[in-house]
Amino acid sequence: MTNSFVNSIIPLFYPTEGEIEEALLVLGMSLSNVTCAYCGDTASEWDHLRPLVKNKRPTGYVSEIANLVPACGKCNQSKGGSYWRDWMLGSAVRSPRTREVPDLETRVQKLVAYESWREPRRVDFENLAGEELWAKHWRNHSRLLELMFECQQTAEEIRLVVKAASSSEPVRDVEVAPLLREGHATRPTAYSPKKAGAVDKREAIRRAGLHANLIVANTHFANINVAKDVWWLDIPLGKVTSGDQHELELLLYDARSDDLHHLRIPTAYLRSNLAALNVRQDKKCVHLELKADDPHRFRNVVPISSGVDFAQFEQEPS
Repeated sequence: MTNSFVNSIIPLFYPTEGEIEEALLVLGMSLSNVTCAYCGDTASEWDHLRPLVKNKRPTGYVSEIANLVPACGKCNQSKGGSYWRDWMLGSAVRSPRTREVPDLETRVQKLVAYESWREPRRVDFENLAGEELWAKHWRNHSRLLELMFECQQTAEEIRLVVKAASSSEPVRDVEVAPLLREGHATRPTAYSPKKAGAVDKREAIRRAGLHANLIVANTHFANINVAKDVWWLDIPLGKVTSGDQHELELLLYDARSDDLHHLRIPTAYLRSNLAALNVRQDKKCVHLELKADDPHRFRNVVPISSGVDFAQFEQEPS
């Protein structure tokens, strides 16, 4: 959520058609033949060559043609906020080097030329906004996190009240706030042992912790299907195709080991792989079945030929 908060203040400068043609020419392309600048596959989007956000703060670069290159979904998501050259020649999942993209050095040289083609804008956001306005922006950020915490606490209290009223069994007197504060303190991928079995979405969100920026409305959750060793999820098609939502939060619980996994998947990645996924038109959803066991954990297995891998989007403990 912090990255979204930073992205919201970064301006977009629309290029002219002439600027786009000139940029593509530097990369050895034309308007009729636009390919990924990193690997040569068909381009599906534009990527910021220099990242806009680093360590949850703006780098100073903006969205403009001097800082945008055509890219495919695989490269854009694999690169993330990395420096483009280190990533291209590095060992990241789905990097051009890892995928053994041919003519890699030639592609690197074209991007070096692109960097020299035009000096990008570099903005000092804090200085231009002024101390008071800048401080207000980050106070808003803190208030939003606090409000999310309060919303989770209120929802948990309501759930416990409703459960108590609907059950004939004695209900323990649970103090909600300490539980949520405990979740606030850490966000591990494996949690302390408890009796094996299914958990619900609210419990999973509580255990993931406040720093994970998860609420019921923005999170998709699945317990493991032990018989098939997969997690089943139905993602509303509109969330994937509209472009309004940039990321999907998945919480996947494995009752066998009491592990809870958090995946943050860019919707652009889903759109770029939509043809290989199981789109259920009758339910207007994208149906995922993610493998739960190594060596292919988080790989989609339906349809069998899908092969779409989500392992790169697992969130590490903070």
